[in-house]
Amino acid sequence: MTFVVEGGPWTMDHRPFILRKWSLDLRMEQESLSSTPIWARLPNLPTFLWDSDTLSRIGSLIGTLLFMDTTTLKGSRATYARLYIEVEAIKPLSDSVVVEVSPGTRKSFKVEYDWNPSACQFCHSFGHDEALCGKKPKVNDMPVTVSHQGFELFRKPVYETQKAAKEQRLTDTTKASSPRASNSFNEDINSQQQGTGARKEKSNKGDRDHQHQVKMGD
Repeated sequence: MTFVVEGGPWTMDHRPFILRKWSLDLRMEQESLSSTPIWARLPNLPTFLWDSDTLSRIGSLIGTLLFMDTTTLKGSRATYARLYIEVEAIKPLSDSVVVEVSPGTRKSFKVEYDWNPSACQFCHSFGHDEALCGKKPKVNDMPVTVSHQGFELFRKPVYETQKAAKEQRLTDTTKASSPRASNSFNEDINSQQQGTGARKEKSNKGDRDHQHQVKMGD
């Protein structure tokens, strides 16, 4: 187990495979990675620059050189040199390095990476971009209006205003489409009352007519 934990760094699909020894107080949460090892390639680097000292100096321009692959050390692959380098999140990855190929002559060589991890320039950690950093304080981009008395007037976000308007429309629609409640018992009583009133009015009219006729007979 000691060999597995301390014998790294290990990689899986050209990406670092981080191992930690188990303990009772081990917290099962993702830790911030301020540095990580990655493979760097130097295509078209002349083979006469493939000695250990020169490659070590080139690796130090990118990060901290951990080791070189066996093919690079043997010089059996002429297309590119391959270095395993530990890089810091606080420092952007170099896309090129300048090497002195002869006294007084310098030349720039391109650097490629098997894996280019996302890095946050706010918390200086690998694994996420600055826009997704949970440690970065959120900035209120809502416009602030100051009254003549010196008070700050805040406006509700647009989505809250739209939500309130939508709820009001739903309420109005519900009221307009709701059927009116009716009570057949009350309707029967009202109908009877109206009929009684009509008969009473007719009776009163008949009495008035009779009185009028009696007066005319006198």
